[in-house]
Amino acid sequence: MPGGDEILDKCSGLPSFDPAKVPEFVDQWVAGMQEDLPGLNLTRESVDKMPEVLADVRDATCETTEEYDDAAGFVFFLSLVYGEILRRAIKGEWVDGTEQVGFPFLLAVKRGERQMFWNPTAKMFKMLDDPESDDIRGFFDFVVAHPTGM
Repeated sequence: MPGGDEILDKCSGLPSFDPAKVPEFVDQWVAGMQEDLPGLNLTRESVDKMPEVLADVRDATCETTEEYDDAAGFVFFLSLVYGEILRRAIKGEWVDGTEQVGFPFLLAVKRGERQMFWNPTAKMFKMLDDPESDDIRGFFDFVVAHPTGM
């Protein structure tokens, strides 16, 4: 299976939608995935389960373009779930990050004069590539503790 960087490139062709609609989309996707991913919800406990789900994706063999597209889309959507859990924890908002990083979905959080942008999708794909050094759980806990950075 290709690495996260290659999958992210593939995801760049996915249809785009207004970042403000991510919470609604995630609610619908999570509800629809209950049979396939029981226990996936919008809690911190779901973040703890995501590395195992990513390991399954990483270990899968994609033999056709369609399987590759499905895997890329799945990881992309899972990253939005991860980001939505994080957004709720830090009371942030989804914004279009195309100008900042060339990607349409970033989390923005502002406290007083300080503002920070977080890219949970990039973190998810980095963990897909290198699970030993990029842990979405540690990243989640860091951002919750320091929503506007250090």
